Order: sequence, then C-alpha cells, then structure tokens
Amino acid sequence: MKKAPYIAITVATLILLASIASAVIVNTDLLSPAVISNLYLASMTGYIALSAVAVILGIVSLTFNTFLNQNEIGSIELEVKTKFSDVVIPNEVKEQLEIICGNMSEDKKSKFKILNCKQPKGYLLYGPPGNGKTSIARAVAGEAKVPFFSISGSDFVKEYVGSGVRCVKEFFAKARQNAPCIVFIDEMDAIGTKRTFGNSVSQDRAQTLTRLLIEMDGFKENKDIVIIAATNCIEALDPALLREGRFSEKIFIDFPDCNSRNQILEKNINSTPCEEGLNLKEIAEKTEGFSGAKLSYLVDKAKLIAANRAKEEKELKLTIEDFNTAFEKVKVNPHLSEAQPSDSIQNMSNALSNFITYVSGGIVPTS
Repeated sequence: MKKAPYIAITVATLILLASIASAVIVNTDLLSPAVISNLYLASMTGYIALSAVAVILGIVSLTFNTFLNQNEIGSIELEVKTKFSDVVIPNEVKEQLEIICGNMSEDKKSKFKILNCKQPKGYLLYGPPGNGKTSIARAVAGEAKVPFFSISGSDFVKEYVGSGVRCVKEFFAKARQNAPCIVFIDEMDAIGTKRTFGNSVSQDRAQTLTRLLIEMDGFKENKDIVIIAATNCIEALDPALLREGRFSEKIFIDFPDCNSRNQILEKNINSTPCEEGLNLKEIAEKTEGFSGAKLSYLVDKAKLIAANRAKEEKELKLTIEDFNTAFEKVKVNPHLSEAQPSDSIQNMSNALSNFITYVSGGIVPTS
C-alpha cells in the first residue's frame, strides 16, 4: 500500500493552503496580491510542495463551512396575522398600500389580463428610520392573505466572494415556489448602493446587485410576486433599481403627524392602568419629530418611571408627570422632520451617501 504524500506542515504552508483553497471555492483571482504574497512566504520556507491530502481536506472544510453559512436564507411567514388596523398608517399611504393588495386579488388580475395591463412589481418604502416600514410591509401581506418572505439587504453580503449572487438566486427561487407572495428586502441600501468596480469587494457587490435586477425583471413572467423594499437612504441607491419596471412606485414614510402620534400612544398604553383624565393629545402635541420607535420608547420609559415611583400596587398608574419626566430624558429636536429637511440634514444625507460609495470601492465626489 502506498503512503499518502506527506510534507512537514509549517505556518507558511497552512497560510498558502488557506489562500489556494479559498481561491478555488470563491473563484477569485489566483494571482491576486494576497495569494502571491503567501506563495512567496511559503517558498522562502522551502515547503512549496503541498500535501495532496491537505489540499483536499482544506477544500472540503471550506465548502462545508460555506454550505452551513448559506443554509438559511431569509425568513418566511406563510400566514401573516398583521393587518392595517395593527399599524398606524397615514391615510394617503394606506390608500397606496391598498392598491398593492387589490392588485393581487383574482378579480383585479382578470381585469389586468383583459386590458393587457402590467401591474407594478416593485414598491420602495423610504424615509427616516424607526417609522414602521417593516411592519407596514408585513401588514400588506396580511391584508393580501399571501406568504411574506423577508430578508435584510446585508444578508446578501456574504464572507465569500460570489456567495451573494447564490443567495439572491436561492432566495427568489423559494419565493417563486410559494407564489403568490410578498417579498420584502429591508436595508436595501446594504445591497443596492451605486455600483463601482474599484476592487474585488465592490465587484462582488455589483454582481450581487446585478443578479437582483435580473430576478426582478423575471417577475414579469410571474405576476404573483410583488417585491417591497425599505431604505433610509434613497439617495445612495443605484439608479437601475429606481427605474420604471423595477422600484417605479416609491412611497415616502414620514415621521408621524400629531394624529398618528396620538394613535401610537394609545396602542402602546393599551391595557395599562392610567390616571383619570390622562391627556394623550397633550403628549402627542409636544412630541413633534418623534418617530414611531421613539414614541414607543417614551411610553416604556414612562412605565418604568411609574413602577419606580409607586410604593403600593394601587399607585401603579401612568400619570402625566411620568410622561413629562420621560420626555425630558428622551426628547429630540422637534424641528427634525423629514418633510422639511434643513440644510444640515441634507448635508448629513449627502455625506452618508458619499461614505457608502467610498467604502464600496467608489470615488467620493469632490463637489
């Protein structure tokens, strides 16, 4: 019996093994600076002839690790219980969302077919963070009575080059198997930033985005899938995403107005004992510029203050003083409204867009 080929394993040899094996797995450039430097390091030690067994084991190990990392892609809710009544939505936004639900009904589909009409396939929810974009998308699926596929854009950005493209293909393949359905991509700017080709990382992101665009174009053949995406930074998105036929329908989700803030407060104190005559409208009026998430945090803070204040169980009631104390702890600038952005907010948005372009391999504009 022949012995398996053997060499002394050094640190440099292991580094070389990892470089070559990972290059084989992810289809990267074998002549990249990283691989060349490792080859040189290994050659200096005199152990350039790697063991065939070690190479095979290294490739198998990396392949298995890649498989484990990609086994679960996104999440699915076959039966969504969230409805529009569970989420505070402005009337003008609700009307646009109801159109999405109506377009997925069998009655509307038959009308589209008769008129040879192409219904919108992509909807982009954009606006400041903390205002319930994910809950709104889930409510659309609940009202339409279809499965809800959700994933974060950052989930497509994987450790291995080329993995993002495979993730996109597998995720949308699952969606097609469960059509009709709603596909929701949160943090769209994590995958959909403007494409650049400065290095291998930016090239991989560009390829992942290109695959996403191909999948969206494929929805024209499957009229039972609607994709909804959410972003806090629409300025950073690639123009190809925003053109007609893809995310042509854009819905702005702003900070809640006074009436909406009052409704959010009511939902958050539901079943909570309150002092008689607690005026939520007064609280809603003084919380201009608060997001839905900030309002929920305000209520939780007031409840904690009430719990620490009360010495007896009968005193466990939310009071206006509890809210006033909580407000002083979490208040924000009331003028920070996305509806009327100040110059400083616009500058911050532009700076963020430039930064995202920079870290993805692009060039920051000089003007």
